[in-house]
Amino acid sequence: KVKSLLDISSCSGDNKHETCGRELATWLDETDHNQNISRTQNISTYTIGFNIKSDFLNDLATAGGGVYYEASSSQQLVEKFQNILGDVLSVDTSFVAPGATVNQFNRLTHRNDIYFALFKPNERPGWDGNLKRYYVGADNTGQITIQDQDRNLAINAETGFFEDSAKSWWSTEVDGGSVPLGGAASKISLDGPGGSGDRNVFTFTGNNIPANGVDLTESANRLHEDNANITNGMLNVSTGDNDRDAKRREELLQWARGVDVQDEDLDGEIDDVRKHIGDPMHARPVILNYENGENTHTTIFVATNEGMLHAIEQNYGTELYAFMPKELLKNINPFFENQQSTKHPYGLDGDLSIWHEDTNENVTVDPGEKAYLFVGMRRGGSNYYAFDVSDRLKPRLMWTIEGGSDDFPDLGQTWSKAVPTTITHKNKDVDVLIFGGGYSTNQDPNAANLKATQTPDSVGNAIYIVNAETGKRIWSGTDSLFSDMKYSIPADIRVIDINADGRADQMYVGDMGGQLWRFDFTAFHHNGELVSGGVIAKLNGSGAKNARRFYAEPDVALVARNGQRFLSVSVGSGWRAHPLNTNVQDRFYMIRQKNVYSKPDHYGINKGSVASPDWQPIVEADLNNITDDLDKADKENGWMLELENAGEKVMGNSITINNQVIFTVYEPVATGDACSPAIGGGSIYVVDVLTGKPTLDLDGSDKLDDDNSDDTGLSENDDANDGSENKLIFKSRTLTKTDRKRGLKQDGIPPPPTALITETDGEIGTTILVSTEQPVELDFANLTQRTYWQDKGRGQPEPAAANPTSSDSAPAQSSTDAH
Repeated sequence: KVKSLLDISSCSGDNKHETCGRELATWLDETDHNQNISRTQNISTYTIGFNIKSDFLNDLATAGGGVYYEASSSQQLVEKFQNILGDVLSVDTSFVAPGATVNQFNRLTHRNDIYFALFKPNERPGWDGNLKRYYVGADNTGQITIQDQDRNLAINAETGFFEDSAKSWWSTEVDGGSVPLGGAASKISLDGPGGSGDRNVFTFTGNNIPANGVDLTESANRLHEDNANITNGMLNVSTGDNDRDAKRREELLQWARGVDVQDEDLDGEIDDVRKHIGDPMHARPVILNYENGENTHTTIFVATNEGMLHAIEQNYGTELYAFMPKELLKNINPFFENQQSTKHPYGLDGDLSIWHEDTNENVTVDPGEKAYLFVGMRRGGSNYYAFDVSDRLKPRLMWTIEGGSDDFPDLGQTWSKAVPTTITHKNKDVDVLIFGGGYSTNQDPNAANLKATQTPDSVGNAIYIVNAETGKRIWSGTDSLFSDMKYSIPADIRVIDINADGRADQMYVGDMGGQLWRFDFTAFHHNGELVSGGVIAKLNGSGAKNARRFYAEPDVALVARNGQRFLSVSVGSGWRAHPLNTNVQDRFYMIRQKNVYSKPDHYGINKGSVASPDWQPIVEADLNNITDDLDKADKENGWMLELENAGEKVMGNSITINNQVIFTVYEPVATGDACSPAIGGGSIYVVDVLTGKPTLDLDGSDKLDDDNSDDTGLSENDDANDGSENKLIFKSRTLTKTDRKRGLKQDGIPPPPTALITETDGEIGTTILVSTEQPVELDFANLTQRTYWQDKGRGQPEPAAANPTSSDSAPAQSSTDAH
């Protein structure tokens, strides 16, 4: 029967009881059993050897895409079934935008390597995670695509996730959409880089960090069972039984540094390597290039909830080192025991940032240049950590900021990315970090805030500026300075240098009370007030439905209209701590700021008269509601868009490109996929920054005003070039409100959109990525072009020569005052 079903003539099997079993399991796993439902409806086979060891059961699970388990008691049998059901319900996914870096040979473009931080949740603490590298560039048609190591298309057009046949860059086997297979996880070794001995896993157990930092490579800082500085108390295993505690300590530290003491790979060995990386749920990978003679070494940094900061070498995906803070050593035991739990332990889950003293501006850490890496803990704690990574193989822990300490009493969970910038402080230029006061668990779902508006927070309602090299506090904005600063600020701060002099001029951020803030730095500060600011918009209201919160970093762009310039401040609301909530009616906003180059006299708008001014924050009534009326009369303060579906909310920041705002939303509704968990799904919006109107036909239903026009928008009888003005002539399209939005193919919470500008064989290409998807084709407008000219003194200038990769020539400059 199996041979007939599979249409094969022979089967494997050592005896009649095994014959055709492996082939049947493979067929079940690789066949789409219901082609009337989207995606592949396959059947995976899991097996349990109850009081027996069976190679055949192992083979069946391997062939069937499942897992083979062994059990010898009723309790173990229950646990194995729970493992199986948890695995079936888990989904390979990514919440974070991909990591890319600027091309050091053309700073107007990104490099062609791109990195995805992936994870697979389940019902136990130990989640699989990974970092995978792919290639992004033009295919043979000129389309920008994500490609695997064989330059085959890596993304499945139907699912938006990786092709089953894809092989990521560092993998020796096809890893497809499987999180634990391939990638950097497959390169974990108990041997150090280049066969240097033990795996380089570090910690620091001391209480005081010297001014020049701590060399983590010293033996006293090894995360190793031989390091007596790591005590039982730090690991939280002090039971009073000395022998038992000593054994557990050894097991935990061996396991943490990668020894497979629990035989997780079921190969019968407990002293080989455990190839595993924890889940990088929110931490986006960051990248540093290092000078190496004529070549460049590249290191990718990624942090995980198992408490590790990993430094990964670019060419082969091998780990250079990893670091775990002493505050997270206590989490090793829960991960080791891996008991079923409704709560997932958090570790180093905050965004990473880099400060690089790039003196020659070549996007490479050259000898003598400084490079620092900063990371927060998000739900893992209230600390920030700073590392000197100027030497790619000898990291130093430079300082730690602890929430609740004397200088940082209002610092909550460190969600806000530490943003590097430069300010003028007391007549000196200082390299600093700016971050929000963090998150207060008061904002987590509870009986009170499900029914009413937000309540003020006791921590997190602050903004901090610290010295990037020392971590010392330079300035803090709290409720003692700003009376409206009542709510925690977990969002990233948008810092802008509007006059391009290399120093920060303004900051924008939202808070958990639905307030939007602007801050201005005192130019050429000598003494007195360093920062002034206030609330520019209050966008919440009474009742639970109006309890809007801003977790996302505001998106600020310089916009010109009718000869006037203003700053567009775009941001969406959404209760990130409760993504399934459907009570709050969330919005997306664009707030205009008319004071572009200087501090405003007041924050907000004048609701009085010139003679009797009454300065108040902008509220929703002051904005143009463009949800339904696309041609509504304009309002000078900006616009708002209601997110109309139940529970629809913004979970990340937007980007503005060519006067178009792009953002993603999450909707906690069933996806309609019969064989997927009902985890909700996402969509992408593209709207005009000036009006909020749609700019693209995203729902595929618009019509041309001229029925004789083709899909390009050109009339049949029109030429693309009118011969005189060198421009395309397009027929107008009728766009409706539904054209603003397109559903994403991947389920779950989408990351924010990422804009990539890449160069392939001298040709520039652009694309928008949402995780692995490319959901829209967006016009990036005219990209910057190089133009070369030479001043011949009193004579006429030489003709301009445009960048040879461009088809257009820019006009020549004719005088020496052209810059």
